[in-house]
Amino acid sequence: MINLVKQNINFVFLIILSISAWSLNKSFETKESIMIDEKSKIENKFYLKSSKIISTDRSGIHLFTMDAKYAEQESTNIINFYDVKISYSPQSKISWIITSDKAIKIANEDFFLLEGNVKASTLKESSQETIVLTDQLEVDPQRYLIKTEKMVTINIDGNNLSAEGMMAILNEDRLELKSKIKGKFLQKNIQ
Repeated sequence: MINLVKQNINFVFLIILSISAWSLNKSFETKESIMIDEKSKIENKFYLKSSKIISTDRSGIHLFTMDAKYAEQESTNIINFYDVKISYSPQSKISWIITSDKAIKIANEDFFLLEGNVKASTLKESSQETIVLTDQLEVDPQRYLIKTEKMVTINIDGNNLSAEGMMAILNEDRLELKSKIKGKFLQKNIQ
């Protein structure tokens, strides 16, 4: 009888040990699956080195190219591009190149938001080169539109202007300054 009791105690002890091991294993599996889900969210982001976006119009004619040394997905709606250069194709007859430290592309928006050391300059062969400098610029390359509400410095053939806010329509070579316009043009440079 004592042997039977010892066997039953051993059997009950093994059952308790098995249930404990099983529940301990399940708790680790849950944590592991949560960790896998968290890792998969991070792994779904993408990072690109030396990225290039080539845009065409509806008929397939090359409009512009955006080059970036590095790009990363910040969220499902935002992609950041770094060390950016936007240049228009010769077919578009737009003589501007735009560079910046960073460009942000938001899903469902037509424009890029450029930030940090933004420079827009003409490539004209004539003597009147125009350079626009600012900290932030909204660029809609398909509509040939650039604009900002920030301070801008504009150099037109050696003459400097500054203003708060600006809009330029690149395919019309038209530049509009919004407010607080300051500048000086030397008589010798006016033609």
